[in-house]
Amino acid sequence: MIAAGLLLLGIAVAFSHLPAITETQSFRPGKDGGDLMSRSIWSFKHTVLGALGIFFYVGVEVGLASIAVNYFKSQGMSSLKTASFLVSLYWFGMLVAACLVPGF
Repeated sequence: MIAAGLLLLGIAVAFSHLPAITETQSFRPGKDGGDLMSRSIWSFKHTVLGALGIFFYVGVEVGLASIAVNYFKSQGMSSLKTASFLVSLYWFGMLVAACLVPGF
């Protein structure tokens, strides 16, 4: 259902006649046809390092959550349901941190 809804939304946007956005061009640091405007986004070091940082951060975040149930069980927690509930609290905490802490 979600995939079908997103497909319909994509088709609706594709066939809608949206105006061209030209207001953003006035504050760009480069001129049309200049060296800065012709460079790829991946030629900037901070872009590549930022993408790598996000990649590894998400990998660690998901990895910690995936092994958390086994860790809780090894620490003596008898119920798998309680261990799974603690993992859901972890994800809720990450959601709250991402929404409330600036720059998180």
